[in-house]
Amino acid sequence: MGDILPDKGLQSSLTATNTTIFDSRLATVLQEGSYASGVTITGVQEGRTRITAQIGGKFRIFNLEVYGNRNNVVLPTAVPMVVANGSFTLALKSDGTVWGWGLAGDHQLGNLKVTGDAQNTPYKIEIKENGKLSPLTNIKHIAVGDAHALAVNGDGRVYAWGLNRNGQLGSGYKNYRFKPSYVLTAANTPLENIKYVAAGNFSSYAISADGKIYSWGSNIYGQLGNGQYGGNEIEK
Repeated sequence: MGDILPDKGLQSSLTATNTTIFDSRLATVLQEGSYASGVTITGVQEGRTRITAQIGGKFRIFNLEVYGNRNNVVLPTAVPMVVANGSFTLALKSDGTVWGWGLAGDHQLGNLKVTGDAQNTPYKIEIKENGKLSPLTNIKHIAVGDAHALAVNGDGRVYAWGLNRNGQLGSGYKNYRFKPSYVLTAANTPLENIKYVAAGNFSSYAISADGKIYSWGSNIYGQLGNGQYGGNEIEK
């Protein structure tokens, strides 16, 4: 028995069609959305398949990717994506980890093990907790600016690292960040309830689950959309 993602109005009665009975699998719909609850399928063959769902009297078809085997079922935690600018690249894997390569001189690869100004193979982005380095995990969405990076985790909090000359990391100060740290509000608490992030060259943006847009960083041209020029605090 497996979970279907996302719901987007899906009913709990889903019928697997054109599939071969193989075994029960965890599955995910390959599109963005929220997690369904109580929606199950059985008898779907591992690999790619389709299901039909009747919603409001109409049938909809969903492409599925089914992961796992009889002894080790793996459910992806993120929709894979790649973001890049002219000098460095980040990739979000389906397991929620983030990898980076390219220019590293401003610590935009977020890994203390990276030395030198550039890295030509992917390095896993790490976070330092309790004095120990461990992979950054449970990430859902990423973005890159000129020399900084942003990542949203499953709890709706935003990590930022790299260049911070214009306050684009949302830390309340303008020092570089060698590793991912939370973006903070004016009240010095982590920015929360975020779904997506985006970045300009020296500014950052976030969209919350309830549709609010936050912006911080360089505002010399009014790019924060707050009716002002200058300043770099988080605006809503």
